[in-house]
Order: sequence, then structure tokens, then C-alpha cells
Amino acid sequence: MRSAIASVLLLLAAAGRAAAAVSDPQLESANDIYAWIDAAPNGFVTQKQSVSRMVENDIHMPLIVLATEDIAKNEILVQTPWSHILGDETKRAKRSASSRTR
Repeated sequence: MRSAIASVLLLLAAAGRAAAAVSDPQLESANDIYAWIDAAPNGFVTQKQSVSRMVENDIHMPLIVLATEDIAKNEILVQTPWSHILGDETKRAKRSASSRTR
């Protein structure tokens, strides 16, 4: 009986390690985007939040952003510089030109 229980525990431990090693390209991409924004001039991502899966290591669950610390009212969590906003280049050029004439 003890050997059966020990075998089950070893299998559970191995399954847990395998689950922790699961590749999650979407989660990695989300963290890469935050790092890209944070590294940009005038970019900022607070360390008071983190991206994770709703259920850890389950790549079929949605990504969520969790607060890791208290966040004050009106506190900036992410500041994305205009250079990192993806969109229509024509509109971006017009917006940039109009901001220079003001």
C-alpha cells in the first residue's frame, strides 16, 4: 500500500514539473510587449501588476492582468508612447504634423 501511495505521489510531482515547463507563447508575448513599452523613451509599465493565466499553466485559459500591490486611484499603470502605437501611418503623420503646429 505504501509503495502504491509513493508511486502516485511521484507521478503527481512529475506531472507538476511537466506542467510548469509548458511553453506559453501568448503569455511570453504579453510580457515581451510590456517589456518593449517599458524600455521605450516615455514608456512605462508599473511593477504593481503582472500578466498570467486565469489558471496557472493552463494555456487554454484566458490571460489576465493581476495587481500584485495596492494601486492608488488615478495611478498610471501603463504609459505607451506614440511611437509604439500601431495603426494607420497616414493618420499618425497627420497627428504628428498637427501637434507640431500648435
